[in-house]
Amino acid sequence: MEIASDDIPMPQPTAATEVARLVDDARALWERNALSNSKVPLRRALELAEMSLGADDPLVAVVLSHLGWLASACKRHDEAEADYRRALAIREARLGPSHPDTLRAIEDLAAALFKADACDEEADALALRAIDAHEDAGRDDAEFAGLIAAVGWRRYWIGRYVEAEPMLLRALAMRERLLGYGDPATADTAKKLAVMYDHRGFDVDPEPYYRKALDGFEAALGADHPDAFEARYRLADYLDRQGRDYEAAPLFDDLVARILSPDPTVSADRAHWMLGPCCDHLRAAGRDDEAEAIEVWAVSADPSLELCRADAEQAERAYGPESPELADALRHLANAYAEAGRLDEADEAARRTHAILLARLGPDDPASSEAAAGIAKVREYAEWHAAHRPAPRRLGRDRPKLFDGEPWRDERRPDLIRTYLASAAEERDEDDPTGAVGAIVGMSFMADLDEQWDVIRELIAESPDDDRVLQVIAAGPLEDFLGRFNEAIDRVEDEAGRNPRFRRVLSGVWKHRMSDPVWGRVRAIQATVPDPLPEMRPFAADSPTCEK
Repeated sequence: MEIASDDIPMPQPTAATEVARLVDDARALWERNALSNSKVPLRRALELAEMSLGADDPLVAVVLSHLGWLASACKRHDEAEADYRRALAIREARLGPSHPDTLRAIEDLAAALFKADACDEEADALALRAIDAHEDAGRDDAEFAGLIAAVGWRRYWIGRYVEAEPMLLRALAMRERLLGYGDPATADTAKKLAVMYDHRGFDVDPEPYYRKALDGFEAALGADHPDAFEARYRLADYLDRQGRDYEAAPLFDDLVARILSPDPTVSADRAHWMLGPCCDHLRAAGRDDEAEAIEVWAVSADPSLELCRADAEQAERAYGPESPELADALRHLANAYAEAGRLDEADEAARRTHAILLARLGPDDPASSEAAAGIAKVREYAEWHAAHRPAPRRLGRDRPKLFDGEPWRDERRPDLIRTYLASAAEERDEDDPTGAVGAIVGMSFMADLDEQWDVIRELIAESPDDDRVLQVIAAGPLEDFLGRFNEAIDRVEDEAGRNPRFRRVLSGVWKHRMSDPVWGRVRAIQATVPDPLPEMRPFAADSPTCEK
């Protein structure tokens, strides 16, 4: 039997050189944003390293780490986790648990789990293990400060504020010393501490941190940068809430001037959540015409459009400018532009979608034909929305709302639940006169695991037998809960096993920020629901879109 030349092991020095060359080729493709083309040289490098050097050679771990990064960038999280786990096992066995390359492998695996929103104890344990080992080795650099900051903010995100504080403080001190006050990373850490101290019940004045964030972003990025705009708003809003109007006013005036300039440096999509207090400031000063101008500008805000743009940019980086993944992202972007009434941009995205599919599949393929027909449909949709733009809504408010603050934590909770369900039944969440909808949304970001879980179960128990209302709970608080607290899947499974109503609501949940393993367990439950909600994600849609 003749053996193919590719199956003959190379001498070790030659193989190592060739593996290194293939990895360099892949990295060069990354630099050109051709991620999809880099898998071939990396797979060849892995096969060659395993055949000629052995399956547990450290160079095999190097290739696996690159494959893990590529899979993570392409959102193939299960594949990334498997590659990183194997790389870590090789390095631990060959290099020892404290070797710098082993610690890097630990960080890589933890980062992959974080990126996949796998909010489980393993991800935390890995990150903390890496931090402890780096501390023992005396590591002191900006990258290490970034690891500490990322883990600290994760602690904040999952409601462990007491654990988050010392890590964020340490990261800030390191970044101030290593990078300087005028660095975006330093400013970002100061902003995170300010937000935590302002909103999470600490007896610490957040103002110095708000000011550090503003000064740092302005020094690093310039006063016109959107990050500086947000930092300026956060300081103004804090001072205003403290009754220090005379200090807040110049900051608000600066924000208003930038919004109403002929060429705003911040988009309505980015600034929409900051506009209400700006309008309140203007009305208090008798400047109603400027408030109304901001309200007109705000009509163009569409946060979902911002997400679609980001998805398209990520798809182009990960898969290339002629990939089907980019075509799919552009299709969604075209619809988002059309819904915003932005005809030219919608038309361009639809035409790019068609061009990609035409080149890959040919003119007779149904997908190409559908994309061609979609150009006219998108134009028609955009023209209709451009002619029927919603009227400007009043921003800000003249009086407090019934459910301001954190009503899920106090005696207002029963009324909050009833009012939220009534809003869902009447489909009047756009108005939200009592603040109930906003409060439930805020709960999804601010409440701890047990608080959010209790409210969700009460919402489901008290909701009417109305699929619209059940779907609102599924796509809102329940989906947000599973995306933020992946570790809650055990209690979700238990509740679904004994509560048919809960199980049916769970059928309306989509993946959102869930890790792949958690989403798989949710899908397994959904498959058992005899009468799922109409909006349940079709199981055919679970087929992967990335090439393996």
